Amino acid sequence: MKADFTPDSVSKPRFYVLTIEADGMTKRLIKIEQGRQGDVYALTNYGNFLNNTATPFEPSRARITQQKYTIHRSLKSPERINTIKHEFLIEGHDLRPPIQATKAIKQTNSIALLFSAMHPSLIKEKYNYAGEGGNSISLGKMDNSNFKLFYAVAVSGADRPLADLPRWINRKTVRLNHFSLHFFWAFGLGPASDYGEKWHFMTLPPEIIPSDLQELMDVQEGLDENRLASLLRESWTAMLEKFARTASELIPDTRDIHNLITAFGLIRTGTRGTPEYISRLRKAIEQIR
Repeated sequence: MKADFTPDSVSKPRFYVLTIEADGMTKRLIKIEQGRQGDVYALTNYGNFLNNTATPFEPSRARITQQKYTIHRSLKSPERINTIKHEFLIEGHDLRPPIQATKAIKQTNSIALLFSAMHPSLIKEKYNYAGEGGNSISLGKMDNSNFKLFYAVAVSGADRPLADLPRWINRKTVRLNHFSLHFFWAFGLGPASDYGEKWHFMTLPPEIIPSDLQELMDVQEGLDENRLASLLRESWTAMLEKFARTASELIPDTRDIHNLITAFGLIRTGTRGTPEYISRLRKAIEQIR
């Protein structure tokens, strides 16, 4: 699979759309825009309700109306730190957007992870992509009824190449005027479900950060490829485990569904019948017997 996405024209388009084909329909995951001053805006899909114990809202009542990331060039920063702002709008509330302050782009020539996520079922029409402008960056195909999509977005300096990652992690890169955006994804086994999850990365004053969260909430030095791969595995595996528990509640009469999902793990392909799928399924079934 080709790792890098390169526009045909020399000048970079202002709009890109990250898509995937799910059950024959093209679905939109993220819309990306380059601002005139070089900042980058990423408008992502979001669930209907916020499910986060770190906020003061009851999950069943905190309706999300928009979620966006802004990668700032931060040209006036004396510390040569870039700010990444995460904005999510909650119906009826005005929230101060959390930020991630990172040295990755200007100082350490490394990678800053915006978020890591497990997408809800893509069956809903609100995710449909009708070719509404922009260059499409496709993640290929998936069987939405039998697989969950795990994906992540990271940013680096425009000229930083991405070294090899473990083979089970798919990747694509789009080079913008001042940044490169990196997309990573894999698939897990499971029935269609509205359950989804995102891990966000933010910066807080050092004195209020719990010691076990220091790495995730302090000024980010940036990640190399080894640490990036570890974070993707850690976050996606945790999400997969939570989803497996949810799936066992959705299908109570199915024996060992939780164990099957976790034993199957994460793979590159999101369709049944591939050699990778068949091999992994056999091993998972043998493991839970």
